[in-house]
Amino acid sequence: MDTTKWRQVLVPVDVYHRLVTMAHIEERTISGQVRVIFNQWIDQNLSKDDRRFLEDETELVIQKEKERRAAL
Repeated sequence: MDTTKWRQVLVPVDVYHRLVTMAHIEERTISGQVRVIFNQWIDQNLSKDDRRFLEDETELVIQKEKERRAAL
């Protein structure tokens, strides 16, 4: 697995089964369904300032990860 592109996430089995079912109904991959759910949550729950904060913090996390990888 290309760990620069993908990550593994643990979810409870009941959530996994629902996620697989949703993905199947909507003809998406599981990762595609997670992306849709995540983006819908952002659209419905975060203000513009909160979205900006999320993006800024995400960039910091990505930068720290790049630095950690470079140090290996």
